[in-house]
Amino acid sequence: MMIFINTFHQNTFMNQYNRLNHENSKLLAAVYLLSADKRLWDCAWRFVYKNGISFAKIKPKHLSADGYTLFCAARDIYLGSRHFSLSELADPAVIDRSGFCLVLNAMGIRRYGYSYIKKKVGDKS
Repeated sequence: MMIFINTFHQNTFMNQYNRLNHENSKLLAAVYLLSADKRLWDCAWRFVYKNGISFAKIKPKHLSADGYTLFCAARDIYLGSRHFSLSELADPAVIDRSGFCLVLNAMGIRRYGYSYIKKKVGDKS
């Protein structure tokens, strides 16, 4: 299962990780999803802070269906809201395979923190 969808995602997430509160796993999980789509990240980055995200200020515009799905999943993971259902997660018409993998990885980050990614990529640091 892939960890990052492309180099933009990896570089953006790792750059953000270095400035975020590492103890806040819901923040890390949300940034992981927000940084997976360039257009989504362009809408969101200004509202990502060291200790939180202001989802109320993010105005998702010109996103693909996958980008909007990632936004909804990030918001739900971060806020604990329930706009995104398990049945939608299981529906390939709603989210493609790579999006599904991203959401699963984000849930792992939310539960276990950054160590979830380190373990999957074999990072020894």
